[in-house]
Amino acid sequence: MNRKNILAATGKAALALGVFILTIMGTALAAPTISIEADNDRYRPGDRIEVSLSARNFDRPVAVAVYVGLFSWDGSLWTKQPKGFSQMVLPWIEEITLTCPFSMDLTPILHIDVPCDVPPVGPDGKYSFAAVLADPDTSEFISDISFAPFTIGCVGHSDYYVDPETGDDSADGSKDSPWKTITKALLSVEGSEKDPVTVRLAEAIYAPSTSGEKFPLVMRSFVSIVGGDRATTVLDAEGTARVITCEGVTDLALEGLTITGGLAADDEGFGGGISCDGSSLRIENNIVSGNQAQNTNGMGSYGGGIHCYDSSVVIVGNRIAGNLSEGAGGAIYCCRSWVTIKNNTITDNSADVGGGVLGSAASGTIAGNLISGNYSTIYGGGIYWEGDYLPTIRDNIIIENTADKDGGGVYISGCFGTFRNNLLVGNSSFFGGAVYCYAGCVKVVNCTVADNIGAGIMGYDHSQLAVENCIVWENGNYEIFMWLTGSITVNHSSVQDGYQGQGNIQNDPMFVEGPLGDYYLHPDSPCIDAGSQSASAAGLPNRTTQADGTPDTGQVDMGFHYPPPALPTTRIE
Repeated sequence: MNRKNILAATGKAALALGVFILTIMGTALAAPTISIEADNDRYRPGDRIEVSLSARNFDRPVAVAVYVGLFSWDGSLWTKQPKGFSQMVLPWIEEITLTCPFSMDLTPILHIDVPCDVPPVGPDGKYSFAAVLADPDTSEFISDISFAPFTIGCVGHSDYYVDPETGDDSADGSKDSPWKTITKALLSVEGSEKDPVTVRLAEAIYAPSTSGEKFPLVMRSFVSIVGGDRATTVLDAEGTARVITCEGVTDLALEGLTITGGLAADDEGFGGGISCDGSSLRIENNIVSGNQAQNTNGMGSYGGGIHCYDSSVVIVGNRIAGNLSEGAGGAIYCCRSWVTIKNNTITDNSADVGGGVLGSAASGTIAGNLISGNYSTIYGGGIYWEGDYLPTIRDNIIIENTADKDGGGVYISGCFGTFRNNLLVGNSSFFGGAVYCYAGCVKVVNCTVADNIGAGIMGYDHSQLAVENCIVWENGNYEIFMWLTGSITVNHSSVQDGYQGQGNIQNDPMFVEGPLGDYYLHPDSPCIDAGSQSASAAGLPNRTTQADGTPDTGQVDMGFHYPPPALPTTRIE
């Protein structure tokens, strides 16, 4: 399909939609790639939607046109233009060359308020952003299309109630006549896309010994479970089974719960707390603790707290602590999945590989988390990630994690991508106390790597590491080190031992205590205004390296940037 044919198809929205979908169906090229993501999957009036893009190209330099669209609730297609949206199918960027290698992390490209007129966003319903790369001359699509679906409207239109103290499983599940068990509710309700269901739980303990609850709870599409308070609404499997199973289900949420006492063993050795297989769901504001994935049949165990396989899962605002996997992923295991892991506290979990979070051939975002005190007997105390592409890993506090062998803080294997604005302190391992990269091509940008044991940043076996705008200080015998073949470039960074490269220094960064931790910069620090680009271009204008919370402006400061002190609720040592 050429450009003239696309333009001719813009007379009616329905025809435009058809052209868009038919073009997508005929496209299956693997490189380059583009991904689009909204900051949430559900919005209400008064919310603001932030939309971001990421892109990668590791094949050869290629010229592309960039199309960004919004499918509205009524099926109409609106495409982003330089000055707004139009119902004509035109590229947002007519032509740009993606170099090789090229990697762009999730970068905000637009904000949309709910409601708004152009594009029409407001009526309750299903929407989706879409992005794709095309040939600038022929308009043929040269990448897979990326979708970011979201919903405008309430969490659930139909509510049912469960109370183990006053309820009765022969009741009708209404507010005045609740059921006794969650099991009865899940067998009794049925949700749909137009009428999703929320099962609301009274604050109580739901367990085999106290309420007669049976586990695992088997979730259904369009049926969410919401607790009254996450500390006092407790789902305790008491070691009898996994707590929650999600298999082939979509559009549901788990919110406001404590999920504990789960045991996944034998042929079900994955996801002691929650297992997601071929599903789409949101896990928000829960406590996931004291769950175990056990290896009893030699097949391995995966995901002591949460297991995700071939799924799309949003994990946000949870406390995930004290979970165990005898194989991989103490807190979270994700394979062949798209995951968003944001603003969680992930502490004191353990596994053989990936004590905190483990990803294998998975994509998505890991951002704004506190990842601390996790333990691995082999690799990746805090995070272990393997596959072709590194997800967006940014703005995390990764402290005091341990791996007995390699990668106390983070272990990256075979990945291309950028590791941006993370604080790595007090992690330990035999090699690569903070960051260990095996056979990957990774850029480490605006990170503070300090007081780790077993070297700061280490590469191995044909790895290519680029370190930029970082502070690497007090990490034992080696600050930055390459073992065997590979290459490391370091620019505009403060390295205690010194390192050859543009703009590097080896002056004391002058760390000081601040409201959220001990790695702010003194006003006289040589690391201030010493980075390679502006704070705005680095995506850090609203964050700070200063104890008084002054946002970074002008030339970007080296090292990790804390969020504004008004946002977090706890101090991070």
